[in-house]
Amino acid sequence: MNIGLFIPCYVDQFYPGAAIATLQLLEKPGVTVSYPKNQTCCGQPMANSGFEHLTGGCNELFINTFAGFSYIVAPSGSCILHVKEVH
Repeated sequence: MNIGLFIPCYVDQFYPGAAIATLQLLEKPGVTVSYPKNQTCCGQPMANSGFEHLTGGCNELFINTFAGFSYIVAPSGSCILHVKEVH
């Protein structure tokens, strides 16, 4: 099983403990987790502000960054839903 950990921008900035707890929770049963270092914002803040047409770069980067993973885990359902709905 190949898991990619996506840490949304707001979690990174305001709730880093949630990011660490997510990693620890996944690793506790022995799951191997990768954290792609080139990940950035999913684009949801721009989309929610009426600028969905400007999120293409964020969306493509997300898709390309996590393409090789069997699963993507994130401590934010709304960010993952945003990417899922866009593609």
